[in-house]
Amino acid sequence: MNDSADDRTNPVAETPETPEPSEPSEPSASDTGTPEPSASDTGTPESAAETGETGETPEALTEVPEASASGKPARRFTRTVLPALLVSAAVVAGAVFIKTTADGADRTAAAEAWAPSDSEPGKDPAEGFEKGRKDTELRRKLLPVPRGYRLGPDVAELGNDSELSAKRATALVKSAGQGLPGASRRLLDREIDGLGIKGYVIRTYAPVDEDDLVVEIHIIRMKDEATARTWQNGVAFAWSGAAKGPKIEGHRDAGCFLDRTNSKAGLIAAQCAAHEGELAVSVAAFGVKPFNSAALSELVKDQLDHIESPGEYI
Repeated sequence: MNDSADDRTNPVAETPETPEPSEPSEPSASDTGTPEPSASDTGTPESAAETGETGETPEALTEVPEASASGKPARRFTRTVLPALLVSAAVVAGAVFIKTTADGADRTAAAEAWAPSDSEPGKDPAEGFEKGRKDTELRRKLLPVPRGYRLGPDVAELGNDSELSAKRATALVKSAGQGLPGASRRLLDREIDGLGIKGYVIRTYAPVDEDDLVVEIHIIRMKDEATARTWQNGVAFAWSGAAKGPKIEGHRDAGCFLDRTNSKAGLIAAQCAAHEGELAVSVAAFGVKPFNSAALSELVKDQLDHIESPGEYI
């Protein structure tokens, strides 16, 4: 392809030498009035670029256009591909945990499997740690564990009640691009840097007496409200093909979605997204049928109310 481009731009063929005689060319279709046969008439396949049909799934995650002067391709990538990658990872992790508990795994063994390490908040001697740590301003934005719930399982290396610095949070979000080609990965990294992530906290919740629901609340502090809103819109777009989830009382802009892809196995995943100022709030829930939408809706409402008026959410 590069050779063709060079031929077009380098006029080597245009020399003063006398051209060799050539055979008479046949009249074109436009000269004779006879229409040229189309690719479908001759059996010659049209190129994928012309038809847009390759017979394969579009490689949206591997063929990402470089940003134009307006930055629109890059913004689309951040709003759609990145949240989709993060949501997919959360769904897989939650579904694995729920499937294990739903299959009747021993509660003692499960508790050991998900027990926090020595450095995790489960070992924090601070008073009231069972409701979640509150030793930093961003941690205090998270909903304290309400009555009837306990701290839930760890989320990979993040634990069940953790805070990341701006640097670590940015690195975590960038890790969603693992496996992408180099050019796409670099584009993703530039866009993530543009989000201006300033901090990240996560807390998980599970009912005290049941093993049928796990809820994760993630709060990311962005550089401004517009960026937090963009993140929320991206999460909503990533779940646009899912069923509508419960509405959140008092928060019309919040959106929830239900994924019933694994409903035959008795598993339901849900995602809610909202923002309060520069805080992007994402709530992921994983449960078994019948899914407790009311419990999810109440937790999301309490979380958003808590950000607006700490201490007055119940």
